[in-house]
Amino acid sequence: KLMLVQLFLKKNFKWENDYMSIAAATLFTTAGMTVDVSVLKDCERILKANSSVFSDFRGKAKLPVLCGMAMNNDPEAYLKRTMDVLDYIDQGKFLGNDYRIIAATIIVNNIGNKPFEPYVSRMAEIYKKMASNHSILTSVEDIPMAAMLAATDKDIDLMIDDMEKCYSLLKKNFFSKNAVQSLTHVLAVNDDFAERKCEKAMMIFNDLKKMKHEFGTGVE
Repeated sequence: KLMLVQLFLKKNFKWENDYMSIAAATLFTTAGMTVDVSVLKDCERILKANSSVFSDFRGKAKLPVLCGMAMNNDPEAYLKRTMDVLDYIDQGKFLGNDYRIIAATIIVNNIGNKPFEPYVSRMAEIYKKMASNHSILTSVEDIPMAAMLAATDKDIDLMIDDMEKCYSLLKKNFFSKNAVQSLTHVLAVNDDFAERKCEKAMMIFNDLKKMKHEFGTGVE
């Protein structure tokens, strides 16, 4: 289903980034919602009316923003809140235009009407600890991961410890240590024991390989 939604989005938004179309398709798929192109086009008009030609919101991250707007009862209010979150993120002097916007949408999509400032602060703390443990591997691409973890309300130190346990268990299986780090960020959202999560991840990876649906060992 995810692949079908992505192909549909690409057909109607031909010039959008492939990775961002996957992110956008994931939003609809996980919410169990149908894509309405007319609603997305209306949201695009709202976005253009509320942003400059050179706005980062019209860049690579545009499609996930449009999807977030389309899934909201008040698209304009959603866009304003996302812009407000981004302004607050920018006070921390984060780099990476598209990744900052994705981080803002992740926070808006997951915290409801709660104040966003504490979550941005949590995101900054998580990112700082990621970089402290893996200075070479951590980059702007990890900002959305930090936002995802910040939105869980889980204890930060426990999540960081869990990531490190998973990293130690998984790094021998893959050449790209950067990809392993990203995988540990996703696994940290799950409450299971590190050993069991890693075992399940490798089981899925190996089963896909057996069924001729092999993933690569990089960002896949």
